[in-house]
Amino acid sequence: MYAIYLQGKKIGTVKSKDEFNEYINKQEEKLKQQFGVDTIHTPKGVEIKKVLTYSNKTNSNEEIYNLLVSSENFTIEGVVIQIKKEATEENKMPKITTINLLNKELFDEAIVEIIKAFIDDKEYEAFMNSKQEEITDTGEIIEDIYIQEKITYKEEYIPTNEKIFTNKDELTKYLMYGTTEKQNTYIVKEGDTIETIAEDNKLNVQEFLIANPEFTSANNLLYESQEVVVGLINPVISIVVEKHSVQEEVQKFTTEIKYDNNLVVGYSYVEREGENGLDKVTRKYQYING
Repeated sequence: MYAIYLQGKKIGTVKSKDEFNEYINKQEEKLKQQFGVDTIHTPKGVEIKKVLTYSNKTNSNEEIYNLLVSSENFTIEGVVIQIKKEATEENKMPKITTINLLNKELFDEAIVEIIKAFIDDKEYEAFMNSKQEEITDTGEIIEDIYIQEKITYKEEYIPTNEKIFTNKDELTKYLMYGTTEKQNTYIVKEGDTIETIAEDNKLNVQEFLIANPEFTSANNLLYESQEVVVGLINPVISIVVEKHSVQEEVQKFTTEIKYDNNLVVGYSYVEREGENGLDKVTRKYQYING
């Protein structure tokens, strides 16, 4: 027989541990469908211990199940992620954000979606597949992409009453906006442009493009009655993109003044016309969330 303990207190005895767990899974079919899992587990703080006893008195699986339902929430296997932002001059204390997920792969997929909001798809794929064109004269390449915050993963049994992300799109939205609530939208009117809509809603153009990935440029055309997102992005994570750039930049000529005592005062002439030159300038850029 098996004794069932809740938070260290014995609440009953069942004949079979396997049969008890099977009973729970049959009763919690809705939870399995809600989270897309095959197994629902007992609540946190529940222990099932094999006991030797001369008594044949046991509780039914239904009795123990009802006791648990009335006091605790069942759990599913998942991953708890903690994102730690270090303290800054603006925010004096470190900030830790905790996210519950079905699995780590869901987080990885959402991160890729976030990165693609800040980087052109072709650029990203070339970087990931080591197919960027080398800089022979001028050009720009991505040197590194990473997350600025410290991220830890831990497999846990998560209570089903807590927020558990099961959908990549919903998680991506949360990582981008810091919330799962519906973002403010705007209905396009005649004469609107991306630039004017962004400005009227306290966004810069880049933020507008990130919030509306179907647009690729501020020059994209809008149509009347079109709905666009004008929510302020507030990323939970900081995607850092480091770039190496070599470009030719115009170097304006400087005027050199020469004094000649043989000339009449107030008289001047051009000895040689100046010409702008070209300098090859190498820079390292670091972009954070675009």
